[in-house]
Amino acid sequence: MKDITLKDQERVLLSLRQYGLSLFWRWALPLCFMVLAFFFMFWLFNKGRWGQILFVLILSGSLLALFRSYVLWKKNLLILTTHRVILLRQHGFLQREIVEYLYDQLEEVSGKVRGVFQSMFHYGSLTLSNQPDGPGLRLEGIKEPLRIQQVIHEFKERYLSKHAHEFSENVAGLIIEKLYELEEGELKRVRDMSDKLLKKKESKAEEKK
Repeated sequence: MKDITLKDQERVLLSLRQYGLSLFWRWALPLCFMVLAFFFMFWLFNKGRWGQILFVLILSGSLLALFRSYVLWKKNLLILTTHRVILLRQHGFLQREIVEYLYDQLEEVSGKVRGVFQSMFHYGSLTLSNQPDGPGLRLEGIKEPLRIQQVIHEFKERYLSKHAHEFSENVAGLIIEKLYELEEGELKRVRDMSDKLLKKKESKAEEKK
C-alpha cells in the first residue's frame, strides 16, 4: 500500500491476496526437503564434510524458497478502490510492477473456476482487460473469482453513474476539438445531424410535459 497514492475522494474498498491453498506446492515442496534433510541428518553428518555441506545447502535452499514464496504472496495484491482497480505485482525480490485500470477504461472482467480442486475450494482465475475481446491480464489463485467479478462490475457502475456528468462534458470537449479539423462539407453534415437529434430530444421533452 505504500506504493499507492490515492486521488482526491478516493477510498480503498477491497484488497485481495492470492488464495493460500492455490500455492500449496510452493509451500509443500520446500517443507518436504527440510523434513528429508533432518531425517537424513545423522547419515549425512557421518559422511564427513561433504555430507554436512549438503545438509546446509538443502536446509538453506528450502528456507530461501519458503521466504521467497511468502514475500511474493505478501507483496502481490489486488486493490479495488472507488476509482480504479490496482494490481501490485512482485517479480522476485527486486522487480516490482503496478498495473491499474480506471473503471471507465475497464472493458472486460471475467472470473473462471476450472477443475475439481478449484471447484471444491472455490478459487480460480480473474481476467481484466481494457480492450473488448482483447488480451487481458490474468490473475491466478483468486478466492471466489465469480463473486469478485460481480463486485468489480458493481464498483464500476457506481463510479460511472457518479461521474456521468463529467464524462459527458469530456466527450463534448473532444467533439468540439475535432470539429476544427473538418472540412466545410463535413461540418454541414455534423450540423444537419445535430439539428435532427436536437429536434428529436425537444419533441420528446414536450411529450413528457
